[in-house]
Amino acid sequence: MNADGGNWTLKCVQIATTPRDDEIMLCSVVGPHTAALAFRASMNTSSAVEFRPDGFDGYNVYKVKKLSGAGRYATATHRLGYDMLQVTVWAKDAGFLPCISDEGLWQTLRKECTTPIKRDWIPWIRQRLEEARALRRCHAVNCKCGLLIADTGVLDAIVSRGLEGREIYV
Repeated sequence: MNADGGNWTLKCVQIATTPRDDEIMLCSVVGPHTAALAFRASMNTSSAVEFRPDGFDGYNVYKVKKLSGAGRYATATHRLGYDMLQVTVWAKDAGFLPCISDEGLWQTLRKECTTPIKRDWIPWIRQRLEEARALRRCHAVNCKCGLLIADTGVLDAIVSRGLEGREIYV
């Protein structure tokens, strides 16, 4: 990681980036106390930071970038032994799912959309959202993150089509 005033090397444990722009949506690193705290601070400033994830088989992003603007990431820090920290940052964006699972999608849809849905419809809804490219998987290593690019109107149309076609039932 290169930032104003420093150059640090940290072990990247997890990373997820947007499919199109290689913007970091989730990143977890482990390293010395000072370097890990510098990483955490740099993620929530508007200054430029350069990241070069390395060592992941099949992950060919040579340079990723953070979301523009200050305060775009939530953070969690865990103290490890021997003056080491693990820092995890994830995007605060409304459509970001840290885990694409039925439970994660269910919670996000209930929070973000006003369409009435039943829990047992979620596998069917997830499939339709993926077909419509309204639910996209992030490029990820050691995690399964995604972006929900659907609003209440899209979800209304999907649920209506499912009810009319008797693919889902009340």
